[in-house]
Amino acid sequence: MSGGERVRRAVRSFMPSRAYRSLAKMLDAGFCLSKLGFTEFRRLRALSQSGCQAADKLERLNIPTLQHPIFVRPGSSDLEELVYSTVRQAYGHCLPPAPVHVIIDAGANIGDSTAWYLTRFPEARVIALEPDPENFRVLELNCRPYEDRVSLLCAALWSETGRLSLKKPGASDGVYVREWDGTNDCQGISIPDLLQSQGISQVDILKLDIEDAELALFSCHKVSWLSNVRTIAIEIHSTSSLEAVQAATSRHKFSHRVYRNLHFFSQ
Repeated sequence: MSGGERVRRAVRSFMPSRAYRSLAKMLDAGFCLSKLGFTEFRRLRALSQSGCQAADKLERLNIPTLQHPIFVRPGSSDLEELVYSTVRQAYGHCLPPAPVHVIIDAGANIGDSTAWYLTRFPEARVIALEPDPENFRVLELNCRPYEDRVSLLCAALWSETGRLSLKKPGASDGVYVREWDGTNDCQGISIPDLLQSQGISQVDILKLDIEDAELALFSCHKVSWLSNVRTIAIEIHSTSSLEAVQAATSRHKFSHRVYRNLHFFSQ
């Protein structure tokens, strides 16, 4: 854990929750203003506070850390995720040494992290997976300027390749996948099958934001694919998932670092 992260956690431990959230929002606003400039920052805030959440309503933003403009849905969680991945550049806190050639972005959402990786590593190829059709349509639009450097799959990572069920409890809840229950078909794919289909032998960065599907992925006894991965950046959604990920990665001699709600494993 970095020194800055230790300080952040120490402050959070003694400050009242409401006061800490207010301080965090103020610091985030100041950081975004310094990175985006006043005009784009004001526009981003207006879009995030918009009452419009129509799936077909898109607005284009110019983010300095992205090679191309990116489209977002006003009034949705897109804006928060965009700040997290491209302004605060959370995934940049633990990167493997150069060269970086292959990145898998599972749970790519609208492509904010995919676009950041493609910009950060201009020689890299990204395979982006997103199981939700609505998110996938925006992902396709945002990745179009990067042409053949990105491959898109409307699918979810899972322990085995096969049919899954896509779950979306409500408008404000995240989309996730579970074992197939006869409803809302979704394609699941295992990492070995993904590597084989894409002609990949080594993954430099495996980014995972898969809404607790990491439990199924890492609890599976078939995790020999870990020897083909250099760095994992993962948002973990439960204690049981963290235990499964730590157990699997420790067997393959990965080191472990934490930045906010991200866990990085490297070998």
